[in-house]
Amino acid sequence: MGRYSNLELTDLVKLCISRGHEGDFWDFKQEWHKDMPALIKDIICFVNTVHSESCYLIFGISDDCRVVGMKQSRYELANIIDALSKLEFATIDVPEITLDTIVLDGIEVDVLTILNTDNTPIYLRKPYGKMHPGCIYLRKGDRNTPDNSNALFGDIEMLWKKRFRLTKPPLEYIKNHLNNPLEWNETQDCYYNIFRPEYVLEHVYDESDRDLRAEFYAYAMTNEHVVYSSMVVKCSGTIVDNYQIVALDGGRYTTPTPEWGFLGKRLTENGPEFSYKYFLKDSFRYSLHSFMYHEENGEERYAHDDLMDIVLLFDSVDEKNEFERYVEYHIQNLRDRVDAQNKYSYVRADSEAETRFIIHRLRTARVLQSILKEYREWVKNHC
Repeated sequence: MGRYSNLELTDLVKLCISRGHEGDFWDFKQEWHKDMPALIKDIICFVNTVHSESCYLIFGISDDCRVVGMKQSRYELANIIDALSKLEFATIDVPEITLDTIVLDGIEVDVLTILNTDNTPIYLRKPYGKMHPGCIYLRKGDRNTPDNSNALFGDIEMLWKKRFRLTKPPLEYIKNHLNNPLEWNETQDCYYNIFRPEYVLEHVYDESDRDLRAEFYAYAMTNEHVVYSSMVVKCSGTIVDNYQIVALDGGRYTTPTPEWGFLGKRLTENGPEFSYKYFLKDSFRYSLHSFMYHEENGEERYAHDDLMDIVLLFDSVDEKNEFERYVEYHIQNLRDRVDAQNKYSYVRADSEAETRFIIHRLRTARVLQSILKEYREWVKNHC
């Protein structure tokens, strides 16, 4: 994910204009290209970048970075996608693009976004416009490779490294490769990547973990007993991250502990009015969760399903934040639905007060799962 991926498009364009020059992920044009091959070349150059930012062709901006708008004809997204689909690329990778129109100072500006990809370099098998087959055209700084040239060897090497994720920071590389368990060998309390053995996941036990009490989701299992430990992520012996791990259902299923979320403005003797647990799909924690789960093991699968019945799974932190705002706006609905719940009455903890506390959190989790489905349906119908 790039540094600017969370910015609204209008704010991003304003930021680029404020720089007063073009850069390695944005280019200003006063008008659209006069012919499609010239536009396609710019798109290919912006795909072939070593950084991890999406790139932007911004139309309606003068050479001196003033918003002036466009007077000549403009391209449709469908026409550009059609032209790209007809090209013969050397690989199966085709640039992904979007086209938006924003308004700055009352003037329309077109923004063609070239989405970032690790599948670089891309190049043509047949000539197109002034581009030659087999030549790699890229964006470096504020310049594109000339039509009659090839990119420098060192730059091409970096594009291939990007394809094989060799330019990624250790944690990002490990996260990407957790998707393929076959790349990891397991030794005693340790996993290491067979292609990059300096990348290690080490399972560490500490005596102090024995004193930790089971969190509420443990009581959704057949056996509420837990054991806590840590998964230490290492690169060449250096610790780059650390995750708390919990063995659930009497040790049948092991996973990273989910993160905490809080709702409601009322405070209780146990803290916030409503507390819940969640994973983010695009997080390292969830990648580790998926890596450690063995679906083929029946006992583990049952425990996993019990956990995910009460742990919310968000697509991104943006979805989580928007969902929380939605629930806060309808907070009385959450209160009423939790009070109406009768599930988990069988749960018993060490005291009556703790039992009530755990049951309340379990019921909250079930209700929030239902509300999350309703929220996603609402978003689908209103967007």
